[in-house]
Amino acid sequence: MTDLVHQNKFEAQEYIEKYKEFEKIMQFQKEQNPYLYNQLKNKFEDLYLESIFKKMGLKPENDQQQQNQNDRKKLYKQNRIQKQQQNQPKVQFLSLKPKFDKNQQMLFQKNEIDAHNKKFKKAQFVSLAKKQKQNDFNNKDDYLQENQVICQRYNKKITVVELKQLDNLNFLNENQFNFFIRYLEEKQSNLSQKKHILLLTTSFYKCLVKQKNKQDNNNFNILDINKTDQNEINYDQTRQIYTLQHVGLNYKKTVFDIFKFVSVPVILENDQSILVIIEVKTKKLLLFDVNDVVKLNQSDLKRSQILLNIFRFFQLEEKAKLNIKEWDFIRVKTVFSKKHKYLSNIFNAYFIHQFYIQESSFLVDERYMHVFKQKIYELFMRIGLTQNQKGELSDKFINYPL
Repeated sequence: MTDLVHQNKFEAQEYIEKYKEFEKIMQFQKEQNPYLYNQLKNKFEDLYLESIFKKMGLKPENDQQQQNQNDRKKLYKQNRIQKQQQNQPKVQFLSLKPKFDKNQQMLFQKNEIDAHNKKFKKAQFVSLAKKQKQNDFNNKDDYLQENQVICQRYNKKITVVELKQLDNLNFLNENQFNFFIRYLEEKQSNLSQKKHILLLTTSFYKCLVKQKNKQDNNNFNILDINKTDQNEINYDQTRQIYTLQHVGLNYKKTVFDIFKFVSVPVILENDQSILVIIEVKTKKLLLFDVNDVVKLNQSDLKRSQILLNIFRFFQLEEKAKLNIKEWDFIRVKTVFSKKHKYLSNIFNAYFIHQFYIQESSFLVDERYMHVFKQKIYELFMRIGLTQNQKGELSDKFINYPL
């Protein structure tokens, strides 16, 4: 009997310690990532209700009972939220244009109010308005600030508004696109895989066509893509930043000796993008142009300014061993049901991932993109806020959706 009591006390103490640790984790998420905290809270609340229903003998045995149980959960949550709102002190909404009161001059002396033009700072009133909004926990948009950082790594930050654009508008912007490229690059390096694809970000091409001796000039020649005249490319600086780390200074090896594929995404106007994939072994330069931005026929692709600039860079990398006559420039056909001007980045991220996992299927439609978009969204959420340290994700890659 004594042993049983001692064992129960030990188990209770162990449970209390684990629960305290759980509380610390939830408090941290509440402060650092409210959206994830809200998701976790709802998940644990569902588990709690399921355990209660199970103890009451209400475990569902068919779809109808499952629906009834879900209705009870929903009703329980609604009642809890109503009680929370009733118990919360009411915050009187203050207008952003209050009338000036001489009796309150001491309160507003730091707000630059003068007697003539009613000039004032709005920070105090805006903060009170935000407090009122934060009382409603039904909608995540009400209490998440749009500039709040949800995901942070590779010296890049992804905010709430960017995730909203991805989720609601199917819009993967350049920042998110490059974040995903850097993620694949880190994953390829950490899983002890043989590096088979050189993953370049959109900044590669921008650096490549930056005019020499005008380092501060951001007027990149990336919009006028159908010109046939070759401009001088910024080879030395681009090599130093993007390929030197892989091949070294002695030129004994080139990127073509190390990688099977080279991925070069190019951002155009309105955040449109095209993707160029170089297949080293087959001597093919593949163009993925979802929205037909490059207005050239298949036979004229070797006249495209963008493709020529990229090919010229790797000619210099290979010490002019590449003969353009031996290479095929191919526009890859992709099949999908409906075009959308914001989808090109998501398509190109998908194509890059296909090469990364060494799949050769590129015939896709909107259903593929919807699933892939959801996986990218989940990936950003699960990476969350990191310390940007090397190897920090090493034991997590296998559990990520991509």
